[in-house]
Amino acid sequence: MGVSFVLVINVIVTIWACIRYSVIDELGTIYEGSCSHTKTLSRWIHFGINALSTVALSGSNYTQQCLMSPSREEVDRAHLKGKWLDIGCLVCGIYGALIDVGCCYGGLFC
Repeated sequence: MGVSFVLVINVIVTIWACIRYSVIDELGTIYEGSCSHTKTLSRWIHFGINALSTVALSGSNYTQQCLMSPSREEVDRAHLKGKWLDIGCLVCGIYGALIDVGCCYGGLFC
């Protein structure tokens, strides 16, 4: 959900910027003026980029944790086979013990 939100915001802002500001030789100028105002504008733009990046990272990390955490049934199955699972941390060894679809998605997105 978080990554989708960031994608939509990025697409909307990109389209808006391309329409609103002219692009010459593949370069766009958002503002021309005093250095102090440019510095302030640059800080706010970078703050927004970092905030969106944090949302994307948090969302993908949460998804990874949910996909890769074993269920109680999977833990019980592993224990019956005499194996152990790391719970609470992403470890590549857990892939062999997990059989459900979450493992496939987790491996795909790692």
